[in-house]
Amino acid sequence: MNYYDTLGIKPGASQDEIKKAYRKLASKHHPDKGGDTKKFQEIQKAYDGLLKGETSDEPPAGHWGHQSRHFTEEDIQAHFDNFGFGAGSPFSQFFRQHHRGPVNSDYHMNFPVTLEQLFNLETININAKLPTGASKNFSIKLQPGWTSNTKIKFTGEGQQGHPGAPGDFYVILQEQMHDRFIRDGVDLWVNVDITIWQAMLGTELQIETIDSKLLETKIPAGTQHGTTLRLRGYGMPYGANGLRGDMLLKINISIPKLNNSDKEKTLKDIMNGN
Repeated sequence: MNYYDTLGIKPGASQDEIKKAYRKLASKHHPDKGGDTKKFQEIQKAYDGLLKGETSDEPPAGHWGHQSRHFTEEDIQAHFDNFGFGAGSPFSQFFRQHHRGPVNSDYHMNFPVTLEQLFNLETININAKLPTGASKNFSIKLQPGWTSNTKIKFTGEGQQGHPGAPGDFYVILQEQMHDRFIRDGVDLWVNVDITIWQAMLGTELQIETIDSKLLETKIPAGTQHGTTLRLRGYGMPYGANGLRGDMLLKINISIPKLNNSDKEKTLKDIMNGN
């Protein structure tokens, strides 16, 4: 899957262009709005990948599954031999001085986490079956700013093919799709549906935050469809000192269908249900 194609943008697009395309598609295909779950997940994956500098989900050349490729002294020495460097080259001396023994492959495991777990900075416990066949428990304290594809390293817990030189074990967080919020870095987007009357005359709504607080939010008179309202400090935690991103409300205006009998009524009668 090419991430640029998935978001409908050109290669080399700026981060602002990537975010704009993501928000548009994520809002359109969000399952809460009747969208396709698989399509939404593809959009989320493409967005996360592009922000990390990846362009597709195809493994790079020479990569097999989740096994990391390690080059040995012999691999690199043979490469320099091809350019005319013999066994007495400075590279050979360097390797003799810095040889560290065989290196093993690392082991990776995807682990699902919810948006609420990441917000609350919970401690998650993982029971992993390692390449040795043994099961082991690992405890991870989630940190501010962690997102999908964040890697947590456990040194020496990977494959054990060479005694004394084990690989490492990596837990890769996979943030699960939320039924209300669309995450954009440290900000949270949420769709808010209002009637045309509320948009014209203005209204006040109660908006629920990620931590289940109800905020009295004023919708100004004359609000247009697609308007974004920002509630500062109600997004995801990041950095130190309890910093939080923002919650962004995307306003969607629903227009009622009128019956033939409504054509003779005034807007005030229709608005009041008369």
